[in-house]
Amino acid sequence: MTKINPLFNRILYGLFLLLTAYFVFIEKEYMTAASNLCIAFIFDPFDATQAFNERPFWQKIWLYIHVGIAAAILGYGIGIFDK
Repeated sequence: MTKINPLFNRILYGLFLLLTAYFVFIEKEYMTAASNLCIAFIFDPFDATQAFNERPFWQKIWLYIHVGIAAAILGYGIGIFDK
């Protein structure tokens, strides 16, 4: 297994978060924003070699909130097309 530089993950994570904000607030493309937020989740901003159960509580909460926001944006995007 190759070791990936954690700075690389943090930069990509941040860029995908900025891209998500752009699609939500400027373009109003919620499905694209949700997909970018899910892609951001791939680039774990914390120590990727550490098991989830061994992480500090605040990191777990951060990641749960991340998934919750992605699900909320996805649900909102789906709901817009129900009209």
